[in-house]
Amino acid sequence: MGIFVYMNNKKRDKIKVGRNAVYHESAGGYVFCEENGKLFVALLKNKDGKYFIPKGHLKLGESPEKAALREIKEELCLDISPFKIAKVGFIEYAFNKNNDNKSHFKKLHHYVFELDKKLDIKPLQDEDYIEARWFEAKDAIQKLEYEKDTLREAIRIFQGYRLVSNHLKNIINRLKKALGNNLVVVVDSGSISSGGYRPGWNDIDLLIVVKNLSLDAKLKIAEELHKLHDKLEIDIGLNVITENEFISPNFPDIRLAGKTLQAMVELSRQPERLIYSSKKVKAFVPNKQQIKSFSLSNISYFVLLNRRELTSVSVTDSTKFKAIVGKQIKYALIITKLALQYHKNMVYDTKQNTLSAARLYFKDFDFNPIDKALKTTKNWHLDKNLKELNETLKTTNDFIEDFSNYIFSKIK
Repeated sequence: MGIFVYMNNKKRDKIKVGRNAVYHESAGGYVFCEENGKLFVALLKNKDGKYFIPKGHLKLGESPEKAALREIKEELCLDISPFKIAKVGFIEYAFNKNNDNKSHFKKLHHYVFELDKKLDIKPLQDEDYIEARWFEAKDAIQKLEYEKDTLREAIRIFQGYRLVSNHLKNIINRLKKALGNNLVVVVDSGSISSGGYRPGWNDIDLLIVVKNLSLDAKLKIAEELHKLHDKLEIDIGLNVITENEFISPNFPDIRLAGKTLQAMVELSRQPERLIYSSKKVKAFVPNKQQIKSFSLSNISYFVLLNRRELTSVSVTDSTKFKAIVGKQIKYALIITKLALQYHKNMVYDTKQNTLSAARLYFKDFDFNPIDKALKTTKNWHLDKNLKELNETLKTTNDFIEDFSNYIFSKIK
């Protein structure tokens, strides 16, 4: 029985039709905003008085993320695009249609978005909705017809993101106060400002650009970093370079750390990573050969980092062990991202997109182990016993060693 893409619909929705079944793929999102200390989410009400989130079918050739954003703007009649914070995940379910003897199956992707304020929203006239309305998040859980648990998870993700984004603001304000006019640019070299926030990962990575990297500037940065680490209880990773190195570095692939060059590449593709600038400056962008060079170098760096950390660790506390496992999973994803960057000169912003692209490009390598490890992070807030964590650590460690060897063997 063959399955084919069903083209006979004016909207060009992504629907696959088989002899006995129809497969739908949709995407939507929870649009949050904060006002007067309260968290609100946008819902749509249909003619039967039931409430839903904005969502709809993917178009042919459209990614779930783009479909979610398009559906939200269309169904809430928004003129501006909300900011994507993270992907919640997806659900799958079956349903039947009247006068249709086929079974219908749907995969629905959920995302978390944010607006700066409660904009006026109204339902799209072409749809069956009669009202669009902001509800306090706690009330929206009761109003929603379906997906209550997914909304609870979306709220948890938003609150985690808000905490980390507030930390970011705090860091920038402390650096501005300590460095004054010497601070030129701050770039988010992690994933918070580019829509790739991941729940449970509370580390912040920044590229700091200063006019003059004197001893005094270095010591001031170190002092602030120490104070912030104690106050916020998060890991803050900084790379610091001068304004001249940011604009026009000499021998960049030798003098600048790979993570610094990576931040510059991603900044050129995602301008929203620039989270502070005292003036307009144009960042250096590495060429293809430089990108290949530091991509390979960085793969080696994270393999060595994995070996150094795991040969010096001795932990019996599950909370601390969980942090170690989480860090190794992060290294595995970074190595995968760098391998794709070396071969395809492309950067993927989420772990799902990274692994999907890796499977397509590295078809003869098994990515199931890292998928298995990632599944443990879906309920990362729940307690994990040491045996389970150790199994996940072994899976991740084996992936790092095996995949890095696979990549280097392909280049020889």
